[in-house]
Amino acid sequence: MKRFLSFICIFLLIASTSATAFASILPSPMRILSPPVWMAPDALIDNENIPVASGTAMKSMQEMYTLEQIAGGQKFTNLVDGYSVRIPYDMKVDMSQSSICATLEDSYRKIRIFKEVFDTDSERLSYLKYSNRFTENTADHKIIKQESYSVGNYEYHILEWSRKKLSRIKNDKNYYACVDVCIGARVYTFFFASSSQLFANNGYMDIVSSLTTFDPVIAQTNAYNSGYKKSSVARLNPTAKATYEKLFADDATFKMGMFPPDKYGGIQRMEEFEEKLGYKFCAFLTYTEFTDKAGLNAVNYLEKINTYIKKVEGSFKYAQKSGKALELTLQVPLSRKTDKNMIYEILDGEYDQFINAYTKLVASYPYVTVLFRPFNEMNGDWCNYSAFHTSRDPQLYVELYRYLYDKFKAAGCNNTIWIWNPNEISFPNYKWNSEFLYYPGDEYVDVYGITGYNTGTYYEGESWRSFDEIYAPVYERALLINEKPMMITEFSCSSVGGDKVKWIEDMFLSLPKYDKIKVGIWWHAADYNGEFIARPYFMDTPDGTMSVFDKYLN
Repeated sequence: MKRFLSFICIFLLIASTSATAFASILPSPMRILSPPVWMAPDALIDNENIPVASGTAMKSMQEMYTLEQIAGGQKFTNLVDGYSVRIPYDMKVDMSQSSICATLEDSYRKIRIFKEVFDTDSERLSYLKYSNRFTENTADHKIIKQESYSVGNYEYHILEWSRKKLSRIKNDKNYYACVDVCIGARVYTFFFASSSQLFANNGYMDIVSSLTTFDPVIAQTNAYNSGYKKSSVARLNPTAKATYEKLFADDATFKMGMFPPDKYGGIQRMEEFEEKLGYKFCAFLTYTEFTDKAGLNAVNYLEKINTYIKKVEGSFKYAQKSGKALELTLQVPLSRKTDKNMIYEILDGEYDQFINAYTKLVASYPYVTVLFRPFNEMNGDWCNYSAFHTSRDPQLYVELYRYLYDKFKAAGCNNTIWIWNPNEISFPNYKWNSEFLYYPGDEYVDVYGITGYNTGTYYEGESWRSFDEIYAPVYERALLINEKPMMITEFSCSSVGGDKVKWIEDMFLSLPKYDKIKVGIWWHAADYNGEFIARPYFMDTPDGTMSVFDKYLN
């Protein structure tokens, strides 16, 4: 896939909140936005003096918070982020992602509360502005309220909006409000999603205005995060099940696949590499996308679908002939003849005709094992299905992924291994865009996919990164919670900015440390700056590259 990294995002990246050494916690005047009657007057100021545990063992979810019955509701206290709010008596608490946010929910409304800490005012301002860029899409989003004001040293930034209710989402929550409460370097973000208009159900400022803050008492290193259990693959047919065991069993060794785009020789070039290396790639990568219906009548749209499906079928025929697994990626077009976001249209049933044709193709090749990667890199702002474009709401991606999964299941696609594939770093790197909020659930994921490139130094602001620098952080995060096998769904190293041959050799020497990573797909292509190659990712350049592949693959 051509890398659509947003360099503006790199400028906007912020450092994660880190725990400091233990310091005595002394009573001091509490920080409040409006005085709630239920809060004691000696609450602690939030200065990030968190007592760090001697180990990094994860605590239980129940240790992350307290919930007390008070007059008129409940007092919810987040011990990881150090705040309390008053919530309705019937609201449920979910701290399954306690290092990222708290989730509160009742029958019609879901609330996520995030805490960000910034080093500079410019970083804080960037967060406030960049996070709401989705509002530039006025075709899908209707702004109801947008205002900012201060109370003492505290700032409120309020945005309320709505979108069309989507027919393929049960109990769709299409009314939103986001309130960013700024207290010095800290921003507390209250994100509300509701199935009905918020003002008709007691609004949202009653919860926001009850905010009080204090010193967190649990370090981020000990915060609870729910894990990913290994999914059952009993649904797979015998061919797909055998491929799964060959590629992803606990004792399976690392294997390589390739992306062989037509522009650089395609399948023929991949076979030439195989002959030269004396190595058979286990899989090859193909990209597909939803056929856009914008501007077409029903007849022309059906013809367009049929033409496209016939083209994609060529990959299935080759996979069947060669015995390789087909890593099949499904995305949406990056540009259209309309300002509307196709994700909303898909979730409103407007693209069922395409999905039905697509799943029929997959099901018609039962002897081809499909490593299916739908809507990859969803935590990157270059993807239209990222929350950056869809109301700042990762739940829409979850609904999209599950909807497609159910369509595949109904069509009898029992040859499909499902890969969930975030990017190694979130762009923008804010908690509301955390990869973990996009996870659709264990039932829907067979393999944990990773994407990370050494992009080289062609562009200003880029740096040469080793394999370990790219993959160690994301792998270590995964080890804390993940039991699923992993694969690198696409990766490569640029030839610009360092020693590519040494990079590849270091990669092979490092791979044994990443024993859960079973497959890696080399992206044999390039990124362009106009007519000039900016990032040459080719497998056969520069001189010596093929030799190091030959040395370690054999």
